[in-house]
Amino acid sequence: MVIAATYQGGALFSMSLLSGVAGAALTWVIGIGLSPYERNERESFAGVGKLIGGFLGGYGSANSIQHCAASQSAVVACRLIS
Repeated sequence: MVIAATYQGGALFSMSLLSGVAGAALTWVIGIGLSPYERNERESFAGVGKLIGGFLGGYGSANSIQHCAASQSAVVACRLIS
């Protein structure tokens, strides 16, 4: 918000504020809609959470290894990671 307020005299501030409020409202509605209410919903919701967490963890580790392999200056850092 600070960058939008100072960039080009604040020309982008209203658009930034609108997109922030709309994004917050949309994610709130999605969160309420996806919240588990019954016991069986909670169990399946926990399984989906584990699946998403595993996918993101694997993606992040594969992506960091790929960046380490592509960068010659980070050879020492890549050796420390693996």
